[in-house]
Amino acid sequence: MPTTTTITLDSSVVYNGETYTKLTMREPLVRDQRAVSKLADDSEIEIRMFSMLCDVSDAVLDVLTLKDFLKLQKAYQDFLS
Repeated sequence: MPTTTTITLDSSVVYNGETYTKLTMREPLVRDQRAVSKLADDSEIEIRMFSMLCDVSDAVLDVLTLKDFLKLQKAYQDFLS
């Protein structure tokens, strides 16, 4: 079973009536990489990967502050190191 990490957001996000103050990211699997490898744009690949790993809509990530998005990037990189 993949491990997870919880990212506490500095700025809460409201999407579709739900408020997000934390996101839980699971460890990426090979199938996740295969699923996003078909996308052409690097930024779209990253958004799609993170939305799958955090089990949220891409639209939730679109309204994160850049500071909080950088936290997601760091959590993802920590899984890979």
